[in-house]
Amino acid sequence: MRDLPELEGFWWVPSDPEQQLAGRITSDNDAAKLILTIDRPNPSGGIFSNRDHRDYEVLHGRTTDGKLVTLLKCFDLNSSWSSSGIEKRIILANYVLVGGLVPEEMLEQAFSKLSLKWPALQRWFFHSGVEVEHDRGNLRSFKVTYKPQEQIRFSYSEDSEINFVFGTDKLPMGGPLAEGINFKEVVWVEVQKNEPAGLSYYLERLNELVHFFSICVLEYNHPEKVSLIGAFSIEKLDDGKEMPPLLEVYFSSVQEPESNRLPHPIEVLLPYGSIKDDFSGLLSNWAKAAESLSPARSLYFSSLYGQTRYVESTFLSLAQAAEVLHRRRYGGTYIDTVDYENRVKPNLIDAIPHELPSDVKTAFSQRLSFFNEISLAKRLKELCRNNKDVLDSFVSDWKGKIRKVVSARNYYTHYSEAQGTSKPDINELVEAREFLRMILELEMLIAAGINIEILHDRAKQCQRYRWRFPIDRGQ
Repeated sequence: MRDLPELEGFWWVPSDPEQQLAGRITSDNDAAKLILTIDRPNPSGGIFSNRDHRDYEVLHGRTTDGKLVTLLKCFDLNSSWSSSGIEKRIILANYVLVGGLVPEEMLEQAFSKLSLKWPALQRWFFHSGVEVEHDRGNLRSFKVTYKPQEQIRFSYSEDSEINFVFGTDKLPMGGPLAEGINFKEVVWVEVQKNEPAGLSYYLERLNELVHFFSICVLEYNHPEKVSLIGAFSIEKLDDGKEMPPLLEVYFSSVQEPESNRLPHPIEVLLPYGSIKDDFSGLLSNWAKAAESLSPARSLYFSSLYGQTRYVESTFLSLAQAAEVLHRRRYGGTYIDTVDYENRVKPNLIDAIPHELPSDVKTAFSQRLSFFNEISLAKRLKELCRNNKDVLDSFVSDWKGKIRKVVSARNYYTHYSEAQGTSKPDINELVEAREFLRMILELEMLIAAGINIEILHDRAKQCQRYRWRFPIDRGQ
């Protein structure tokens, strides 16, 4: 878990707060580990007994410096005992929330808002509120002013609202002791459901937003900090205002950026300025399309930004993503589905020789369920025709590229050289991977309802695509 500090304190289950055990949380790239010291075995076999391993939906803790911590989706990993009988138990926690104790009975209605600190979005919006005014005739004398951009607020989905807030990461101070002024412009993104929701709801919204902005900038773009506003333990201040708990959220992700560098504006596929007039509609359409795009999104991002990035596996995942995306958006059968299921398929099944073994007949019958679906080649051709204007500029022989994609997919799926299939050249495989990647990026944005002329114009100007396809650029 990225940036999770070590947390030392006492830990308990919500149903038994009197039984608290000393322990500390450590983290690595995969998950958070709660290491407990148990020196009083519970003979009754209750919570934290050494009889059985178990799962814990919720664990609570208080650190030595007073922080309240909630651990979610936990389970016993392993245990060891010293010669004196003291047990060291390691519990794996999938989610760590620092800042409050989430009531177990409120898990599905525990949070009222998602708050994201997202400095990398500043480059996507490509707007700065910083101005420097120099005195005439004396460049060493100047005045620095900052005026934040106006908030952008609109409905994100049928049941939620999104708000983009612009500011700085700190409030600089002047005066005789100030030797320098240092601050960074930051974008905060807030998503609020019309009623309190659980962690999974807000993490799915986070996932959708990360995917949208990552495709726009052609790099994995994620927040620096993820927080949730609690809908529990709300304090009332003396002035009558309410102060809900603010919980920082830590969780492991299989997707990581290739680097921490911010893209140059010429590398961005779809900057804010190009969709400014229809930003709210575009992002709302993305929210509506997110569920149908979910398999393709998962395959795209896990292959390109996952922990395992072998060229062969990345290529196969992108080929599968393109196939799934086309099926989800455009369907694709040779004849009408009802006609195939009611008339053609039964005749094909009847044509299977009855003397074959039953398991062979079952296998043939199951394969006939997909017999009416169009081929990968045909699906890719339809996707390419949607983006012919761009492909003609970068990949002039895109039909030939499709044949190589299909051949390589068949080889790496079966590892067979039957029917003339041979192992593809590694350079051709990399080119095929980038070809599929571009098609997926364009098609996912088209699914969000972007104006195709704007998208294609931006794609032909995008420096990233010019780097990926150097042979045909400029044609």
